[in-house]
Amino acid sequence: MSEDIKIQDISTESLVIGMILNDPNILLTYLDLINPLHDFSDENLRFLYNQVIGTYLNHDVISETSVNIEISKLEDDQQTLYKKLGGYKSLQRLSQVATINQDFKKIYGKLKTFNVLRELQSKGFKMTEDIYEKLKDKSVEFILKAYELQLTKVGTHIGGVNDSVRLGDGIVDFYENLKLKPDIGVEIPFSGLNYLTRGIRKRTVNSYLMLSGQGKSRLMVRILVHTSIIGDTKFLVLVNEENLADWQLKILTCVANVIFSDKYGGLIVEENEIARGLTGMKDAMVTEAAEYIQLNSKIRFFETQIYDYETIRMTFRQHRLRYGIEHYIIDTMKAYRGKGTEGMAEYAMYAYTIERFKALAKELDISITLTQQLLDTVQETKKMDSTQISGSKSTKHSMDTMVMYRKLDYADKKKIKVKIQMDGNPFNGQVQDLEKDGVYYLCFLEKNRAGLDKVNLILKVNVGAILFQEIGTAVFGSGKKKVEEG
Repeated sequence: MSEDIKIQDISTESLVIGMILNDPNILLTYLDLINPLHDFSDENLRFLYNQVIGTYLNHDVISETSVNIEISKLEDDQQTLYKKLGGYKSLQRLSQVATINQDFKKIYGKLKTFNVLRELQSKGFKMTEDIYEKLKDKSVEFILKAYELQLTKVGTHIGGVNDSVRLGDGIVDFYENLKLKPDIGVEIPFSGLNYLTRGIRKRTVNSYLMLSGQGKSRLMVRILVHTSIIGDTKFLVLVNEENLADWQLKILTCVANVIFSDKYGGLIVEENEIARGLTGMKDAMVTEAAEYIQLNSKIRFFETQIYDYETIRMTFRQHRLRYGIEHYIIDTMKAYRGKGTEGMAEYAMYAYTIERFKALAKELDISITLTQQLLDTVQETKKMDSTQISGSKSTKHSMDTMVMYRKLDYADKKKIKVKIQMDGNPFNGQVQDLEKDGVYYLCFLEKNRAGLDKVNLILKVNVGAILFQEIGTAVFGSGKKKVEEG
């Protein structure tokens, strides 16, 4: 070998493609880690890898038919290249070379070793025959440690190598970009809460808490109708206590009342009515709602009783890659049981689960919204804080937003008034009494990493119709707006 040796490992690059063809779920872990431009030295294998990935992202299965559909989208010269390489038979040969019992982690490690050797060579480091033979079977970590005093000359195409940055570098561009695209997430249908939290933002974990039976799932439905039926944001809902029919019924009810009520003269229909069967104007309204949902829904639904963390992680990752979904709801949050939790008490498993969700939100660049249950004593003590969470009070530190709700009773409505929201300003308006026969929920923003917390809002609620209307901020007995409840 000369100093200008060509560093490549065709066998490893072929195995990567073949193993993915045999088990596409490998991509749930490795898709973001493989950089085809730098990990594949052979242009033909890089081309085939890219076609496999395109097929995986756009189709349910990788087959001759689905691959050919993707190939048909390419330019003529690329289609010609695919045929020259042997077409789908070239992929079949790669699949046959890779055996099922091989360890992809080791193959991936070797792929990255050759990447870093090429990167070192391209930056001027000598790669003699002796050096090459010593390093070709070493790990990336070993090689980087060997060159640690000179690593500033090595680029960032290797992947999986992190370093610190100087806080302040690029901050001018950061601010200019912020003015063009503010750090505001997906809008929710509650103007005050939306303003305080800046909506549902990616890389966050958010929690909505209520007592059992007061409408946690229905509140999520109301949010989803706004974000993903009226709006254009895709969500995945992972449900463990209800089924698809239950949620279809809720979505129908909410859309009928939120979108079509005015068209039908203010008509309101309740979930139980739809389940029993409708006639007349209500039937017409719900039929129109069903057609609207079928045309406009961006919600995917996943029902499961399997609640180990890895299953949830893979489910989210699959939907992130295949459907481009960036926002996820888990209804209702339960304790993680699985590897790493042996011997843990229930509350410890619960907290451990949420800690892992925070890391998952960052890993996949997604938001995760949870519904949680408050202790039954909340309705008696009227105290809402992290000590009232049914499961574990220690989960608060992992949350970006924590919103608690309780139904106001007759005594509450005598003591609490509401500062009615004004258009364009949800925190200013005229103070009014609550209607004694009205149904109201107190919404308490217990935690908010986006800004101000310990704020109380008032919602007017019709649970059966799945209507949650934020009407203003709570004003307590003295006439002053209370910012903390306890």
